[in-house]
Amino acid sequence: MPRRGTRYGAGLGALFLSSALLAGCTGSSGTDEKPEQPKAPKELFEGKRVGVGVKKGQPGLSEKPKGGYRFHGFEENLLAFLRKELKLRTWSFDIPSNMREDLLRNEVVKMVVASYSINPDRASDVIFTAPYLETPQGVLARDDDTLDKFDKAKGMRLCTSEGSVNDPAEIEPGDKEADLTVKIDAKLVSTEKDYKTCVRKMQDTKMYDGVVSDMLILRGFEHQLKAGPPDRHLKVAEFTIPNSTQLYGIGLPKNYRSECRRINGALDELLFGEGKWESFFEHAFPDVAKHDSSPELTYRPNQDDFEKRRKTSCRIGK
Repeated sequence: MPRRGTRYGAGLGALFLSSALLAGCTGSSGTDEKPEQPKAPKELFEGKRVGVGVKKGQPGLSEKPKGGYRFHGFEENLLAFLRKELKLRTWSFDIPSNMREDLLRNEVVKMVVASYSINPDRASDVIFTAPYLETPQGVLARDDDTLDKFDKAKGMRLCTSEGSVNDPAEIEPGDKEADLTVKIDAKLVSTEKDYKTCVRKMQDTKMYDGVVSDMLILRGFEHQLKAGPPDRHLKVAEFTIPNSTQLYGIGLPKNYRSECRRINGALDELLFGEGKWESFFEHAFPDVAKHDSSPELTYRPNQDDFEKRRKTSCRIGK
């Protein structure tokens, strides 16, 4: 199993981030007013405010403008839905990908809603709900590159986020299915603190040829950058990485199984109720329909898969 703690200093990092979080440096309560400091409830649904780990720099999924207190995107709409359905009060914190398990394990936050891919290694530390989104992976490249075929990724210098499933430090030695230098013959895969930094460095330097991540994350950046100068535009390659589908679930500390099951019930209503999922998705990713005529077939877990995952969710174990 990859040794996360050796590179990041998990205990010290969690303690440091905990102090920063409780200072309210990047908080959101779902309103435009500056929220009060969170408390540590024994239960998620007893009316007290709950700390939730989110992302502030992933357009479409979760983003927070400079100087603001309110997050925007699919995952913020998901949180708003949970607040209403479960009478849940939340306080949102921007957290790095490489500390999601530490923050949940130490209960610095009680939930993580941050493009959190369900996988066996993570499920040995925390519990996951059933999935609310699924997405293949791809590559974001410069606008003048021609990346219409899978073999065009050969020899690329790729960037990804620390703590992501493509982070070399998170991959078991010899896992050829996960190692992109083997799977797609990339020249190298390097990491930055987040995808936003990968994008900026690819625009400003020749350090990277592409950013590798989930297609929804990449589509969000592509859409955002269209509003900027043409020489800053990037585009998503027209291929997806084989066998790369990621399932996003909500992460919780391992002793919150009953709360996890209640969230599953709300997710069932969101995905298969009265069109709420479709409305959230179309608002968050307006350009995706241009590339996918049936985005709900690509990005929404189907009901059979959701029910199968629901039966095995909310428990520790690989």
